Amino acid sequence: SVLENGKVREERLDPSGFVPGNLHPEEFYVDSKEKAHELAKRVLRGDSIAASYSVALNAGAALHLMGEVDSIEHGFKKALAQILSGKIESFWHSVIED
Repeated sequence: SVLENGKVREERLDPSGFVPGNLHPEEFYVDSKEKAHELAKRVLRGDSIAASYSVALNAGAALHLMGEVDSIEHGFKKALAQILSGKIESFWHSVIED
């Protein structure tokens, strides 16, 4: 739901439409801290894996809620482009090194 001008507007979203069919959602399921760490590193590197699309969908929703984009889909596309570019890894390293 979105609050606009004092009114609540409901939005429905099917996340399955945001992940290409050739990606494997089972990649999300990890059974150790090490595997979770490796999955996060793959997302930061810009690998085209299901987890990257999930992160982009969450980032897209955040961009929409902050008013930076007019829809979750637009935010998703914007975030996914940045994630898949591989630029996120170098940005992340600059943040944690400071």
